[in-house]
Amino acid sequence: MSPVDAIIVVAVVAAFVACIRYLGKSQKNGCSECGGSCSAHGKGDCTAAKRMLADADRALARAKSCDCQR
Repeated sequence: MSPVDAIIVVAVVAAFVACIRYLGKSQKNGCSECGGSCSAHGKGDCTAAKRMLADADRALARAKSCDCQR
């Protein structure tokens, strides 16, 4: 195995460990790390998700109203 192969293997293993660690922490806290305070914790009402969906709906409405050819 060449040194380049070893570096790639170490990088992949480190990324895998970081992903597993992140998943473990997010399951422990019950919320994702998208904001400082989690409005959905215990209530199931996430304002960030509502805002993202509203933005997506507006973008789709704009795209549907566009009569340009792509």
